[in-house]
Amino acid sequence: MKFSRFVPVVLALTITPCIPHVQADERDDKLALELAGVVHDRLAKPFARADAARSLGKMGPRAGAAVPELVAQLSRLRPDQDEIVLSAVIQALGEIGYPARSAMAPLAKLASASDIELARAARKASDQILLSLEDADTVALIKLLRDRNAGQRVRAAKSLGQLGNAAKVAIPDLVGSLRDIDGDVRRAALNTLKVLGYTPKETELADMYALDLLEPDEYVRLKAARALGKLGPKAISALPALQAALDDPDLEVRRAVVDAIQRISP
Repeated sequence: MKFSRFVPVVLALTITPCIPHVQADERDDKLALELAGVVHDRLAKPFARADAARSLGKMGPRAGAAVPELVAQLSRLRPDQDEIVLSAVIQALGEIGYPARSAMAPLAKLASASDIELARAARKASDQILLSLEDADTVALIKLLRDRNAGQRVRAAKSLGQLGNAAKVAIPDLVGSLRDIDGDVRRAALNTLKVLGYTPKETELADMYALDLLEPDEYVRLKAARALGKLGPKAISALPALQAALDDPDLEVRRAVVDAIQRISP
């Protein structure tokens, strides 16, 4: 596809006649698909394909019809050969927002790419998509709390905190995330629960702190041991984890563990 065929498509973005809502939706879909076709066309010049992707981003949620093609491009484009196009596609998906939620999985893979700038762009796009979710779509974030990617689970937990009262239906799931195998997820879930006005039960906190005793950061382990000590007998479920932590390599942690055990089971 030649660049000359792309120009009218871009110009169409700035010429928006007053038409009924349904017709406007159809027009948006048609324009989005035309732009997606330019992005798809490997015979087009890279800057033309990138400009088409950027134009889709400027359309925002109205470019939803182009999402399948943009998502497909995430796996087809090679960072070492198609960087300008790939970067524009990632940016566009983030700007499209909620309609681009199907891009979350491939974006998660790109977020761990060796290319720092590419990984940063992928994480930003993921955050934009998550933050664009409306209150009625809390269920999508709840589902992401069970995503295989820990980074996605962290972002989902944090985004739920920004939805306000609508996210209170997610409290049971966030409580479940207090037992997540990833410490960052557990802490994000705890912070969001506080934002939503929920105070975790002592037993729920005990389970979380028991897992924190396994963290590589000695400061996290120390805080966990001290927190369990403050909970006293109500942290009885964490006793096995504390006993295992008696062999912790850090002296301060071991002292805090001993103190916690004495407080829990005097």
